[in-house]
Amino acid sequence: MHKKYVAILAGALCLALMSGCVGRQGGDPSMDSTEGMQYFPFVLNYPKETLSQEQEAALPICSTVDKCIDYVKQTIPYDELSELLESKPTLEELNARISLEFVRKLETSYKAVVKTDQGWVQVFFEQDGTFFDSVEMGELKGVLKDDLLRIPIGVSVKQVQKIDPDGDYDFMFTSWSGYPQTSHHYTSDGYAFSIDYNDAYEVVGISYCLI
Repeated sequence: MHKKYVAILAGALCLALMSGCVGRQGGDPSMDSTEGMQYFPFVLNYPKETLSQEQEAALPICSTVDKCIDYVKQTIPYDELSELLESKPTLEELNARISLEFVRKLETSYKAVVKTDQGWVQVFFEQDGTFFDSVEMGELKGVLKDDLLRIPIGVSVKQVQKIDPDGDYDFMFTSWSGYPQTSHHYTSDGYAFSIDYNDAYEVVGISYCLI
């Protein structure tokens, strides 16, 4: 499983089209726009068949306002989940094996949220339910949504690190060309944040949505 929120794979793009997000870029740091961005793994071989209403009815698909932390109660052994994901199960197959408690339907995909004994994991599926990728989020502890919303545009990444020392700052240490200048954060109240930076490592945009 990938340890962080941005997974970069050969032949895939990190595309910003997570519905239900809000964000801000530049200007007044107190203002939120009506649309935000969040990167997640995405492939280009659409259109695909979609799950039927009957198939979706058998899944624990949440509403747009539900939080995973309110629904996911069981803890799966990390090694068990890792072994399952190595076989690239479909969404229905994974649900049959571990009885998923929380699935969020996105614009052209699904994600299941699972709690393991080593932290929380998001598992992404294409719109026909085929496995695409998984991303580890850690323990979801410490920082809150409001803590990150108070970060003003223009501050340095060092100041962001003081607020959330457990965030994903991998972009600072990669030499890959085109790697997004973005840190990723998962809050204890169930939100995922993406914070964008310029070449001087100053905040230029913040977006967030429910995990």
